[in-house]
Amino acid sequence: MDKKLLLFDLDGTLLRSDNTISGRTLSAIDKCRKRGYLIGISTSRCEFNIKRYREMLAPDIVISSDGALIREKDRTVFRSLFSADETRLMIDISRKLLGDDVEMSCDTLSGHFWRYKENPETAIPLWEGSTYCDFDDFHHETLKFCVAISDPCVLVSLLNSFPESDCVRFSDTPMRRFTKRNVGKRSSLNILSSELNISPESITAFGNDYADIEMLKAAGTGIAVSNAVDEVKRAADLIIPSNDDDGIASYLTDVLNAAI
Repeated sequence: MDKKLLLFDLDGTLLRSDNTISGRTLSAIDKCRKRGYLIGISTSRCEFNIKRYREMLAPDIVISSDGALIREKDRTVFRSLFSADETRLMIDISRKLLGDDVEMSCDTLSGHFWRYKENPETAIPLWEGSTYCDFDDFHHETLKFCVAISDPCVLVSLLNSFPESDCVRFSDTPMRRFTKRNVGKRSSLNILSSELNISPESITAFGNDYADIEMLKAAGTGIAVSNAVDEVKRAADLIIPSNDDDGIASYLTDVLNAAI
């Protein structure tokens, strides 16, 4: 297991605040690829929301929907889905507890379906690939289910209602992410090890939010950008400059120079 993988979270980590990737960062990643590194994305986004970044980075590995779907190039390595009935139950219980107009979204194998206060393609620069859905007749298998929860008592009720799922919060929104039990960015590293012969110790992972914590702990080197939440920084082996200050580019340049 001598493959070395650079595994990047997107939002708040590899992407700047305007959702772009700097030319300096792209150049540093390309140089790493030419030195033999594998390039990977590990994101909470649905794979349909990251098409432009896949084109820019040409990644060897894509982990999307917080680990519920893993692809090596165009080959599916792993997927974990709530059944259509489980998905319907999560929607119905969420509406019962939070009201019919609750904000929610579902990632499926065919797209990202949303019901938010704002259209994500309008609210988030460079967002793409989403479909508005009122979820009245939604009956599909789902990789990831998200719902806006502010009341901790409601959160407890939902967790009790979905015992076969894992839940992670986002730092910048009341949305909570549900995937199948033991599915996440951390578990993805074990899958890469068993399916692709890439040991967790040979992975350098970059992140900034709660979903990244266990991934950074499990990777051989876990790196947090300085804009990361405090819990992520405490879990990291190293803290680098922020996503808006080319922290990743600086780190990769130092690694390349040290290898010369």
